[in-house]
Amino acid sequence: MRLLKSCFLTALLVLLTFNCIAQRITTAKVYAHLALGDGVSIPVFEAENMQVIAFRWPAIALKYQYDDNHYKEFELTNLVFQRRPDFETDTRFSIGFRYEYGKRLSKKESAPIVLSAGGALRAAYAWEQLNESNILGYAAESQFYSLSFAFTPHLEYKLRPHLVFDFSPYMELANATTRLEYVYDNFIDEEQRGSVDFYFKGLQYFLRFGVGWRF
Repeated sequence: MRLLKSCFLTALLVLLTFNCIAQRITTAKVYAHLALGDGVSIPVFEAENMQVIAFRWPAIALKYQYDDNHYKEFELTNLVFQRRPDFETDTRFSIGFRYEYGKRLSKKESAPIVLSAGGALRAAYAWEQLNESNILGYAAESQFYSLSFAFTPHLEYKLRPHLVFDFSPYMELANATTRLEYVYDNFIDEEQRGSVDFYFKGLQYFLRFGVGWRF
C-alpha cells in the first residue's frame, strides 16, 4: 500500500508542476463535499446517508483558466483518515484525484458572478481494517478502487478582489468500484479468505462548496 500511495503522490506532483509551468494558477481552493440522499462515492466504505444531507470529506484544488474560456481543475479529494481502536473499524483511509475540464460561460472572469460547467473524472483508493471485536468475530482488511464521472456546474461569487466563494453541486453519472477483501479467520481455508466484489451506481447527487484565492 505504501508503494501505491508513493506512486500516486509522485504522479500528482509531476502533473501539477507541469501545469504550473505551462499556465498561471487562476484559483487555489478548499472544498467541502456533501452527499444528498443515499449518495456514496465509494460504496461499502462509505455508509449510505440516513439524512437529507451528510458531510463526506474535505478537498483541495487548483484551477487553471485559459484564454479561450476553457479551464482545468485538479483536486486532491476523498481525504479521509480515521483511527478508532475502540470501534469495530480500527483504521480507515482514503484518497482520490479529481480532474475536471470545462468552459467558463460568463464573458468576463473578473465579473462579480462567474458561471462555468464541466465534466469531471475521479479516481479514488480506500483501505480499511476491521479488528477482531467486530460483529464477524475475526479481523478483516479491505481495499477499494473507485472510478466515477460527473457533470459539474459552478457559480463563483467574488467576495473580495481575490477571494471567491464557489458553489458547485454536481451529478455523478456513473460510479464503478472494486472491493478486495481478506479475512483473518483460521477456520477458513487460505484460498477462501480473499474475495472480490464489484459495485456500480448510476445517477447520484452531491453538493460541493468552497472558498478560493484568485491570483
